[in-house]
Amino acid sequence: MQLRIVPEDPYSPAADLGYRRRRVAIQYDGGHHLTREQQSRDNRRDESFNAAGWRYFKFNADDLADDFRGAAQRVRSALRPR
Repeated sequence: MQLRIVPEDPYSPAADLGYRRRRVAIQYDGGHHLTREQQSRDNRRDESFNAAGWRYFKFNADDLADDFRGAAQRVRSALRPR
């Protein structure tokens, strides 16, 4: 289920998953994210999450290659209390 910045707004930018209470969003960009048009939409989405104060992580096939171990560690670090 997609995680929207503003849950009630169907047009609000969305990430693939995340932790709303901790303001951590996670996005996986697969092969269809390589078109110029999709990259433009992705850039606007990314900027929206960052501007709203979220910790925003974007992963791709390189992260999949190590079974997301490095990606999972980065997200775990972001979820630790500060």
